Amino acid sequence: MESKSTDSKLWREICNIWPEFYKHVSWEIGCGDRARFWLDKWAPGLESIWHEVVDTDWIPDPTAKISRFVDPFGQWDKERMIDLIPQHIINKILCIFPPNPSLGSDQAVWDPGRNGQFSISNAYNVIVNTVQRHPSGMWKVLWKSKFQQRNKFILWRLGHDRLPTRSRLASWSPTNPSCLWCSRSRETNMHALRDCPKIAAVWRLFLNPRDRALFFNLSAKDWIGWNLQRNKKFASIPWPSIFSAACGLFWHWRNKKLYESDFQFPWEAHRVILIQARLQEEAWRPWEEERISCSGLAKTWRKPMVGWIKVNSDGAVCRSSRRAACGGLIRDNFGNWIKGYAVNLGHASVLSAELWGIVHGLSITWDLGFRKVEIESDSSHAINLIQSPWDVSSNFHPLQQKIACLLSRNWEVKATQISRSANECADTIAKNSLASSTGLTILDVPPCTVASVMMRDLIIYSSRDSGG
Repeated sequence: MESKSTDSKLWREICNIWPEFYKHVSWEIGCGDRARFWLDKWAPGLESIWHEVVDTDWIPDPTAKISRFVDPFGQWDKERMIDLIPQHIINKILCIFPPNPSLGSDQAVWDPGRNGQFSISNAYNVIVNTVQRHPSGMWKVLWKSKFQQRNKFILWRLGHDRLPTRSRLASWSPTNPSCLWCSRSRETNMHALRDCPKIAAVWRLFLNPRDRALFFNLSAKDWIGWNLQRNKKFASIPWPSIFSAACGLFWHWRNKKLYESDFQFPWEAHRVILIQARLQEEAWRPWEEERISCSGLAKTWRKPMVGWIKVNSDGAVCRSSRRAACGGLIRDNFGNWIKGYAVNLGHASVLSAELWGIVHGLSITWDLGFRKVEIESDSSHAINLIQSPWDVSSNFHPLQQKIACLLSRNWEVKATQISRSANECADTIAKNSLASSTGLTILDVPPCTVASVMMRDLIIYSSRDSGG
C-alpha cells in the first residue's frame, strides 16, 4: 500500500501503519488466488517464504500467487521451488494441502483474534503493544459473573481507580474531597465502598471475624478478585451476589446523599443488601436451570431417526508439531457402524481441520448413496460457518464454498453442534490420524479403540431411550 502527498491524511496514516498491521495477518489457502507465495504468511511456522530465500534477486515475480506453484496434476510444483528455496522449507510446504480449484478464495486471518476474527479493539491492543495473552483472572471472573451489568461496571471502574469520588474530582476542581458520610477522611475509591466507618460497619455484619483483617487490607483489584471468587454463602445466597449488590447500593446511596442533602443512610442497610442480592439470584435462576437442562441433552450420543444416518466428525491439531488431522464415522439408526474415515492433513489450523472433517464426512456419505443425513461436530465455530449463507464476495473460509456445494445437492442434511463427550468416537479417530500417513483412509471396520466407545454410547443411550 502506498500513498501520495495529495492523498487524504487518513489514507496516509493507514499506509504508514499497514506494514505493522499486516505482520499479524496470515492466510488460509483455498484455490490460491489471493495469497502471494513469496510475501504472505501462509505456511505454518514461517513469517514468509521470502525471508527463507538466500538470494531473492533470482525470484522473477515476488507477487506471484500460490496457485502458480501447483502442477497440472494438482500437486505442489517442486521443480519451481527446488532452485530457490532451502530443502527443509520445501518439506514444510509439501506437508500443506496444495490449492484446489474446488475451494473458495484464500481467506485472510487475523492471528491475534479469536478464531481468526478481526476486531477494532483487538487491533488497537496489538498496535499499542498491550496484548494480554492471559488476561487477569479477576477480570474474567468479573465479566462472567451473574449479577447486574451496572454493578459490574462499578467494580470495573473501582479496579481501575476511576470512580468519580470527591477526592478524585478535587484533583482538578475546587470540590471538597471529604467523605459525605464520615466527613473525616478523603473520599477515595476504596473509602467510598469499603473503608468509611459507616460502610465498614455493614461489611462486618457479613464477615467471619477471622476474614476481616484480610478483607480490609487488600488492594482494590485483589479485593474485587478475592470477593468474586469466594466460594461462601450467607443466608443461602452466594457471597459474590451479596458483594456486588452491596457495592452497587453503597455507590447508589452515596450519590443520593450527594444530590439530596436530607437523605439518610438506611438503618438496616445489611437487610436491604440481602433483599437485593436474593432478588438478583432469583432473576438468574430460570436462565441457569434452562442452561443446565439444555447442556444435559448433548452429553451423550443419540441415534438418528429411522431412515436417516448420522455422521460424527472432529479435527485435531498437535501443538508441538502443528500437524493436523480429521476423522469421523457414519452410523445408522440402530447405532451400527457403516463407514469411518481418517485423514492426515499435514499442517492446518484447528478450524480447517474441523471443516475438512465435515467435508470428507459429507462427500463419503453422498458417494455411499445416503440422502438423509445428520452431521454432528463439537465445534460451534465450524457449525456456525456451514450454517451461514455463503457469499463469494465475502471473506469466508475457503472450505465454505466446498461445503456449500455439497449441501446444495439433492438431499437432506441437518448440522448440529454437540458436546465433546458425545463426540468421543470421532475425536478418537481424529487423534489417531495424526500418526498415519498423509491423505484419506477409509475405515471399513471400527478400530478397537473406537469400538469400545461405540458400545458405551449404545449402552448409555439405551438406558435413556429405546431409540430408532
